[in-house]
Amino acid sequence: MIPDINQKPRLLQNSEHIGRYADVAGRHIHYLEKGTGEPLILIHSMGQSLFTWHRVIDSLSAQYRVFAVDLPGHGYSDKPVDEAAYSIGAVADVLVAFMDEMSLEKIDVVAFSMGSMIALNMAARFSDRIGKLVLICPGGLTATMPRQIRFLENPLTGWLSAASISPKSIASFLPSPNSIS
Repeated sequence: MIPDINQKPRLLQNSEHIGRYADVAGRHIHYLEKGTGEPLILIHSMGQSLFTWHRVIDSLSAQYRVFAVDLPGHGYSDKPVDEAAYSIGAVADVLVAFMDEMSLEKIDVVAFSMGSMIALNMAARFSDRIGKLVLICPGGLTATMPRQIRFLENPLTGWLSAASISPKSIASFLPSPNSIS
């Protein structure tokens, strides 16, 4: 007999059959809409999908009209071949066009990690369209980060850098506890 703990149903499994599709700025964008109330968009990080939000969608949808979107190149949204389509500004433009497609004049935003960069870009360029911002673990690659980490964003060296990162190499990037003041 299998223990009950292994029998938990999944609350959400990202699938092309869950949610809907919208044609936005020349892209086929996959999204999940749930709830009623003030609109709220959830922006996942790079390399993720709307599944990132599977544990909070139900509770948020009790108060908000929630939109969890697979960003371009992620989940079940179109995978553009042009590298420029993945820039922070280009993705922000797609999300604002998504707002237009959904007839959303203004929206609150919850964003995770690199998704926060997209949210900040939207807020800076479309301040009249963005309400409250909640940024969870906002991050990004900066010039002060170790070279191996910065190489992650380079299309020529990113794969090599990602393959060489291990728990030991990450630990070497961190300051020792004695050097923190």
